[in-house]
Amino acid sequence: MTLLYIIAMKKNNAIAGLIFICFLNIGIIANAQQSLWFGIVKMQDRIKQGRFEVFSDTVIRTIIYAPYGISPTVFKDVKQQKNQLTFSWQINQLVYRCLLLKQDSSAYKGTCTCEKEQPIQLIIREFTKEDAILQGDSLHATQKEIQILDRALSLLNNGNNWNRLDNRICDNSSYPYKWSLFCALHQASIDIDLEYRHLRPAIQAARQAIDEATSGKKYDHVLRDFNNEAQSFDSITQVLKRAKEIITERIKRQQ
Repeated sequence: MTLLYIIAMKKNNAIAGLIFICFLNIGIIANAQQSLWFGIVKMQDRIKQGRFEVFSDTVIRTIIYAPYGISPTVFKDVKQQKNQLTFSWQINQLVYRCLLLKQDSSAYKGTCTCEKEQPIQLIIREFTKEDAILQGDSLHATQKEIQILDRALSLLNNGNNWNRLDNRICDNSSYPYKWSLFCALHQASIDIDLEYRHLRPAIQAARQAIDEATSGKKYDHVLRDFNNEAQSFDSITQVLKRAKEIITERIKRQQ
């Protein structure tokens, strides 16, 4: 028996864009524990943050590559045997064969190979200090953070491009593009700094602005949930403006 696992992008009360479908063994999912792991993906000499949803019982059964803002990819033929973890990873039309060796109780390191491309160096692990650094936790507040917030406001275009139903998947929109608060910040980070970092000062400032605006209301995903409950675009604008003030204040304190 199989479980149909669907991730869909919702826009304007309708389902649009990519529908990502995979079949997972229902016996595995019913008994498996889900964990969020991180790590490193090194492709063509460029290091990217790794983010993985890992399902395991006595061994690892399923791994989903799920970078922030990007449509997830299910690794196929996942097998954990003793100190080895093997699976296949399809990227576009190419299939990489991956072999990772266990480093300790919560980390695997290895290589994914494909005949036509350079190998991919891969580390999958529980969250570490290095992952916090990769996500921008150690970055100082600079004018670049202001530029990211300004770019996010520009993408939203006074609310004309605002997506009020965010699911934190930002790469399957079609023109004319619509952006949630999270996706506007995600794209703005790429536009200004070539990558999205989940803990960089601009993103943290937006979270702080939401915390202030909602008197510390608890959310599962702050940027997504605040976006989806906002009654008007003015709430989004005020958060981004306040985030700019927070960054400006931090820059002054650093001087």
